Amino acid sequence: MMPDLWPLVLRTSAARIFSVLASVVVLFVTARWIGPEGRGTLAAITTWVSMFALLGSLSLGQVAIHRLAVDRTEERLGVIAGGLLSVLAIVTIVGWIAAIAVGLPGHDALPADFRPAVLVAAFALLPFLILEQYTSSLLTAISELRVYNRYLVLGRGLAVVLTLVFVGSFGAGVTGVLVAALAGQVLVSCGAFVFLFERIHTAGRSIRIDAGEIGKLFADGAKLHLNAIGTFLFSSADILILHHYRGAAETGQYQLAAQLLGAMMVIPSAASMTLFGSVAAKGPDGAWHETLRLLKHTLGLMTVIAVVAGVSAPWWIVELAGAEFVPSAHLFQWLLASVPGMTFSALLAPQWIGRGFFLQASALTLAVGVANVCANLYLIPVYGSMGAVFSNLSTFAFSIVGNGAMAIYCRRRAARGDSRR
Repeated sequence: MMPDLWPLVLRTSAARIFSVLASVVVLFVTARWIGPEGRGTLAAITTWVSMFALLGSLSLGQVAIHRLAVDRTEERLGVIAGGLLSVLAIVTIVGWIAAIAVGLPGHDALPADFRPAVLVAAFALLPFLILEQYTSSLLTAISELRVYNRYLVLGRGLAVVLTLVFVGSFGAGVTGVLVAALAGQVLVSCGAFVFLFERIHTAGRSIRIDAGEIGKLFADGAKLHLNAIGTFLFSSADILILHHYRGAAETGQYQLAAQLLGAMMVIPSAASMTLFGSVAAKGPDGAWHETLRLLKHTLGLMTVIAVVAGVSAPWWIVELAGAEFVPSAHLFQWLLASVPGMTFSALLAPQWIGRGFFLQASALTLAVGVANVCANLYLIPVYGSMGAVFSNLSTFAFSIVGNGAMAIYCRRRAARGDSRR
């Protein structure tokens, strides 16, 4: 029921809103202290690490939600956690070897602004980014999202404080921002994992590796992982392409606008995580009516927020970030047109995953992602950051078609289920 669901959404939103506000504080503070070029370098290197984390996670966190929907005992939880940890260790080693290989002296594969210290600090984040994905999924599946929320607030708060110290007091620049982010990320991911470990241990179970369970995780993950690749292609490839063709300064201006848009999506993201828990508990058909009501309310709310943010953007963005970021306000206004598509995609995701439509979801997302990359490769060299904006808008317009078809399917399935009662 909606009255029961909204308090959870609001609690989830409260933690996410704090996290986003912390990120926005870091965003504007660093915009003032390290300028567009520093922001551009930071955006590019963190995008590279996020790519490794996203692709290296193999989408197993989302698969774990699906598998725990069938059996949420501590025995199953311990086996799945053990499988995820083993994958985490392998991916981390591979990622670090790759980073070391491209960062060796005399290797010219890296952009000039990726200094060794920046590269080391950034890739130290890798295992903790993946661990956060896994632990948040497991906590969502067992209806313990409040634990993740608590550590999210603590970790992001720590990152803000350390950024002010390292960058503001000691002038550590991009490296200082990355080290501060690392400290906060360790607290978020490890704190949440310790809770899972204690819960499993208290129940008399253990975290163990089971080859059969890992095989099942990989089998479903292989179907879904194209979705992760597509997600990266349509959400982050523009930063890397823009950095390559237009350099750090223009990338910094565009990324500030894009990150502000991402910050606005905290409520749809929180609603989506809440619906994942509802789908795990009630099944996708049982949770459809809640999904539909929440989608309508969230779309209305996000439309109002987008209008207010867009009208006032030329004032507050320049006031907070500085005159060098005047182009960011204009870019942000254009990007706001993608809010309905982003909201729709976020709230339909639990239905795709809950129904086990891994291949279908992957095919849709990958198609959108490839189209986005092609558009960016054509538009960015000609139009710069506005080319990235046009590509972004086209991507989410196209995604509405696929998610709209999914919504119609869900409505028909739920209607047949209601008629049997």
